[in-house]
Amino acid sequence: MFEIMGSGLSLLDFDGDGDLDVYFVQAGNPMHPAQGGLLRNESLEFVDVTQESGLLSIGLGQASIAADFDGNGWCDLYLSNLGVNELWLNQNGRFVQERSLVGFDDWTVGVTVLDFDRDGWLDLYVCGYVAIDLEHSKVCLNENSRRDYCGPRSFEPVKDLLLKNQGAGVFEDATQRLGNQIALPALSAASADFDNDGWPDIYVANDNAPNVLWMNKGDGSFINEAMIRGCALNWSGTAEASMGVAVADFDHNGWLDILVAHMDGETNTLYSNTGNGQFIDASASSGLGGPSLRHTAWSPIVADFDGNGWLDIYVTNGGMEIYNGWQGRDRPSDLREPNQLFLNRGHGVFELDLTFYGQHDKAGWDNSRGAAVGDLDNDGDLDVIYSNNNGPSVLLVNELMVHGDWIGLDLRTASDNVAYGAVVHFLGRDGMVMRYVHASSGYASSGDSRIQMYLSPMSSISGIEVIWPSGVVGHVEDLPRNRYVTWKEGWPPRLDL
Repeated sequence: MFEIMGSGLSLLDFDGDGDLDVYFVQAGNPMHPAQGGLLRNESLEFVDVTQESGLLSIGLGQASIAADFDGNGWCDLYLSNLGVNELWLNQNGRFVQERSLVGFDDWTVGVTVLDFDRDGWLDLYVCGYVAIDLEHSKVCLNENSRRDYCGPRSFEPVKDLLLKNQGAGVFEDATQRLGNQIALPALSAASADFDNDGWPDIYVANDNAPNVLWMNKGDGSFINEAMIRGCALNWSGTAEASMGVAVADFDHNGWLDILVAHMDGETNTLYSNTGNGQFIDASASSGLGGPSLRHTAWSPIVADFDGNGWLDIYVTNGGMEIYNGWQGRDRPSDLREPNQLFLNRGHGVFELDLTFYGQHDKAGWDNSRGAAVGDLDNDGDLDVIYSNNNGPSVLLVNELMVHGDWIGLDLRTASDNVAYGAVVHFLGRDGMVMRYVHASSGYASSGDSRIQMYLSPMSSISGIEVIWPSGVVGHVEDLPRNRYVTWKEGWPPRLDL
């Protein structure tokens, strides 16, 4: 089963030169674990600097997330494995493994970052998947009695892990703060303030089990309210095979929605936040349901790719069943599928872009897994990079040339860390547009933490408001255009040189 799950990647500026570099997680196999790879971005030419960086992780890798955990101003990496997880601390562009990391040696996959107690230090939520015995392979058969990859129900699930950062990247196990947690096969998690009460919550995508929404009570504890808030099951009351998850305000109502990727035979599910953290299944009305039904989706990532002011969705797809009836196959499949680009035509109504690369030509199909979005050439439009299972990764460079002016924001807390969880309101005569600083990306990955906003769809900007993770609200009338600006809590914005 492990070999079919694939791995993720992270975008990070590990050397502080202003360009996003890439770390690729590698899995290998139990007999021959593979070494992850760190590539330095040199004007979209990527150079392997793994050895010189000291980031020599050799494990059964699944996921990665990039953040500054020790507060020294350099971006670190947390790696999730089948086996012992790893924390690599960045010291001026060179990595050193933190050996005292609290954790367990079960199979973990997705990871998200949040400051759940608002003490200024970034904490971790780690998804526990299933307990697997690598020394004794399990034989699984499909409905036609043919041997195929096992599913999560063939194994016992393991519990998720909440790690509290005590300072300087030293973590303690705070899992007991998750009230009445039961073991479920979790693949992805995303942190956001879904009820706008100022405290970051956690949404967990589970594989063939109800999803979980940990609501932060503001006292250091969490309660799972997914069922009563309408985001545990789909519209028919069915638990689905959830893979990756994305969070964004797709309909501009000022509340963060949740998009979950699923296996073929299930649609990708959009849980629309109608206010106060209450959700309805809008998969059909949004236009996302039908086109996703025959694909196994992994990593949904979000950006305004076409510059119309509305957030679009890119989804990586790839099979995981050798004999797949939904694709009409009676012989072994190569598992490749077309990835999909859904364009937001306004108010959270999407249209599949049938002109996008690979939609009609199987030569453009891949068996894709992790993905991240970011401005890798710092030109103001957002690019996509994704990994493939047993194949080369792909970089899609956005060459949108007619978007007009844009604003880019690198938001920083008072302690000069990335302001994960910050909410930005672009205020205009036509209303308000919301953006959110997120950490994790889709499936097993993390992307660009900067905020980017095209201005041409808005007739005018009357102000920009930031709700910092601390709860403090900042406001400016305007910002410089067509370049990135660093805005630190309590300080005026400054241009990035």
